[in-house]
Amino acid sequence: MVSDIVKTLFEQINGRQLSVMIGAKEFTQITENELSFKIGKNCKSVNRIIITYNYGTDLYTMKFCRDSVSRKTFEFKRKVIKEITDCFCDDLIPLIEENTGMTTVMPRVIFR
Repeated sequence: MVSDIVKTLFEQINGRQLSVMIGAKEFTQITENELSFKIGKNCKSVNRIIITYNYGTDLYTMKFCRDSVSRKTFEFKRKVIKEITDCFCDDLIPLIEENTGMTTVMPRVIFR
């Protein structure tokens, strides 16, 4: 069962549009207040973003990670490239764009 917090977080980051623009997939609820998803290739070598909602402060923590698996030992490794604490909901999309180098907003095309 997906919690209301994760549903709201998905709406705040425009989850459907995010999946089209940066190749976001595998949206996963880790805990009651934590959302994780994979993204496509980018110039900053980030392939997973984890967003956590902090109840007390009503702010978010974002982790930009690089996941990898060793081919010899099949050992899973997660390297946190950047962690940003105390983010407002309005800052989520700009921070994703800044730390991945990818545009998240679909351009509006006007034909004349």
